[in-house]
Amino acid sequence: MKSGELIKVGDTLELYTNEGDYEKSEEKRLEAKSSVNEWADSHVYKTKVEDIVNGLYQVGIPSRGWIHMVLHTGDRLYMAVSREVGIYLCHVLVEEIVKQGNIRYALLKQASEMRKIQRREFYRLSLRVGVDVYDYIEGSEYILGVDYLADIDNKHMRDELTSGVALEITKTGDISVTGLSFTTKRRYEIGDKLLLKIHFEEVQKDLAAITLCAEILRVSYEEDSGISVAGVRFFSLADGATDFLNKFVVKEQHNRIKQRRTMED
Repeated sequence: MKSGELIKVGDTLELYTNEGDYEKSEEKRLEAKSSVNEWADSHVYKTKVEDIVNGLYQVGIPSRGWIHMVLHTGDRLYMAVSREVGIYLCHVLVEEIVKQGNIRYALLKQASEMRKIQRREFYRLSLRVGVDVYDYIEGSEYILGVDYLADIDNKHMRDELTSGVALEITKTGDISVTGLSFTTKRRYEIGDKLLLKIHFEEVQKDLAAITLCAEILRVSYEEDSGISVAGVRFFSLADGATDFLNKFVVKEQHNRIKQRRTMED
């Protein structure tokens, strides 16, 4: 698929400094994506399409928080654009850096075919890890909505949000960048807001638990067992939390691919 058939003015693009070969199998590309996230200088940078001129995409200089990507004419980048049906990926070249008034823009040219990765292949991960469920506290999204990993000063404020007694301590069923499911014995209603403290340290010792705001999207009750499954979406995610979740899910997916290949060998 040509990017011109997919990307429109106003779309958000994600850019990575990936020099790997894009023309790989689905699993190889997942591994490449995981490798990109392992590099300290290759976190996702975001920008928006300001204009489309002669097949070139005029975008603002991509940034990650307050950090701007350093671009030069001829740079080769790995670009992703998200759609309901999946994530589309390709390589792009920086054709030119232009300046309009005091604002700098990059002109990007598609350098490979667009390929689609299903969202479930790329993000969703079956995982059982501890999650503490708390009542939602009004305004907590403003505390959790800052750069989660960089803002050290308000750590004590985040900790206070989960200093009380949890509604329940349970396990996740699966997790993605946008939400998760968990088993529960409580009766939740669609639209209920919660605070979830997710214990990622149970999976990787060098990680820490993080607290996120969540809203109930669906609940499936099982009357016989009394145990149900609730699905939630995260809201008011900080950039740092989004990057963390993306990196965690893709790395775990990558590890499982490697394990499956080892077993097949």
